[in-house]
Amino acid sequence: MNGSSCILVSSVGYTKELNVVYNDDHTIKYIECYMPASSSEFFSFLKDGSGIFDYSKMPEEAKKILAIRFPTEEKCSMFPLYIKGFLPQ
Repeated sequence: MNGSSCILVSSVGYTKELNVVYNDDHTIKYIECYMPASSSEFFSFLKDGSGIFDYSKMPEEAKKILAIRFPTEEKCSMFPLYIKGFLPQ
């Protein structure tokens, strides 16, 4: 019986709002992402009075992070991320 390869992934976070942003020399400046809001205590400073995350309260410098794959092989295992928002809890 013939078969095929399939990859099962969640559609959570799949959107056309996230982009790869390039520098003028066509190198990657950063990759936009949504972060999981898995720990409400860690993100409590971003919540407004109704318990909703107010992303505008996050400092601009805190939105820039570095993603590293473990085990790290070379520089190709690292890339800069820019947090555009948070996934639902």
